[in-house]
Amino acid sequence: MSAVKAMNPIIRTTLGAIYLAATIVLAICGISLWRTHCEGFGCTGVGIAWLAWCVIYAVVFGFGCFSYIKQSGPLKKTMLVVLVLQGLGAVSLAAYWAYRSAA
Repeated sequence: MSAVKAMNPIIRTTLGAIYLAATIVLAICGISLWRTHCEGFGCTGVGIAWLAWCVIYAVVFGFGCFSYIKQSGPLKKTMLVVLVLQGLGAVSLAAYWAYRSAA
């Protein structure tokens, strides 16, 4: 019996729901950080907040990959779309950061 079939469907659905909710919260926090203005000291506070956001982003992405492996059915397709969008968001932010650092 495969590992996916052995896991309770309620647990699989809960893992997927937690990942999707965490991704939405992460996006809202990212937008809030994007709109935050520097308070002085060379934007140290905003930089620390972005660093914390990046760490949480990586943890949520890792959790999403783990949850995706455990899924089956339509939720697996939804999670794949969200994982791809989350990955594209990371690439876009990294490209923007590199562009701004070079200027």
